[in-house]
Amino acid sequence: MWCVALLINKNLTFQLNYMEKDRSGRFILVDCLINANRVILVSLYGPNLDRPEFFNDLILKLAAIEAPCILGDDYNLVQKPLIDRSSPKLVTPTKSAVALAQDMNELGLGDVWHIRNPTSKDYSFYSKYFINLFPLLLDGDSENIFLETLNLSLL
Repeated sequence: MWCVALLINKNLTFQLNYMEKDRSGRFILVDCLINANRVILVSLYGPNLDRPEFFNDLILKLAAIEAPCILGDDYNLVQKPLIDRSSPKLVTPTKSAVALAQDMNELGLGDVWHIRNPTSKDYSFYSKYFINLFPLLLDGDSENIFLETLNLSLL
């Protein structure tokens, strides 16, 4: 059993509309109002194995909800091996990575780090080979909510 969480700053005006979590504890999806703006918040911990259906099922849930989406996560996969890995070797993307990229494209989600730093290398997992595992995905509408309404900076 895994466990993910969403932490909400007590200074925000927060109203929960709907919450869903999967049985294995790998994701939590919250439809809410934050400072009077409707937004979907998702926290997930992706499977260690190559399971594209996990990402496809989650994206289907998100596609059914018409609201800006903020996805904070650990996918347990590398989306852009040449940028996200310190090792120079080429790595074939997993089926999960391919499915996630297609799903992100369909929903108009973008990885904030890669959008703002398209060629920069910075890593969130340090071992023999450093890897960036924790992207924050936003659609265009959510980025404005995230930066302005929540008064946060991603720079």
